[in-house]
Amino acid sequence: MRCPAFLALCLLAILAMTVAEKEINYCLCHRNYDPVCGSDSQTYSNQCEFDCAVKNGASITIKHNGKC
Repeated sequence: MRCPAFLALCLLAILAMTVAEKEINYCLCHRNYDPVCGSDSQTYSNQCEFDCAVKNGASITIKHNGKC
């Protein structure tokens, strides 16, 4: 009976480490609407939202100011 409990505990620890590696970096951005168009053809609400996407791994640049 101890072996299944130990195995479950080990699996839980592995799962917790995996989730921690995929943690998203949250950004605190103002809600002002000043759109920018990313090279992924997505309109970002403002520069901060764009920067947040880059911080979280998006390989994008700004195409131009305004909607895409």
